[in-house]
Amino acid sequence: MSLGGPPNQALDNAVNTAVDRGIIAVVAAGNENKDASTSSPARAAKAFTVGAIDQRDNKAIFSNFGNLLSIWAPGVDVLSAGNTTPTSTRSMSGTSMATPHVAGVFALYLSGKATGILPAQIQSLVKNATNSTGGGLRIAQVPKA
Repeated sequence: MSLGGPPNQALDNAVNTAVDRGIIAVVAAGNENKDASTSSPARAAKAFTVGAIDQRDNKAIFSNFGNLLSIWAPGVDVLSAGNTTPTSTRSMSGTSMATPHVAGVFALYLSGKATGILPAQIQSLVKNATNSTGGGLRIAQVPKA
């Protein structure tokens, strides 16, 4: 999900209920450079919340942060679709650019192993794979202090 705003319990409940029903909710942390616990749906307990890093694996200056973040992914100067022609591109930044990297990993995993696995199990697999040394999964490099 690439949306966010002030705390909204109804939105948080909807995300949590979706996860309880088998949907993986990958959400953008937000771009206000503040704790993600102040934004919905980033603060939803069962959301897989994504912060943005730059090309040097540092926290992007705009990215929300905090204990609720599940993972970090590239979110600065990401090549994206443009809107001037059917084939145009443009470079964009934001946690909305980082989130699709993570959602894509989940989609690839689900495309081959979707039977009988719960969203929480996939989240654990992604976290464990990206936190291991030498795993080569750049999406999860923890920003340098």
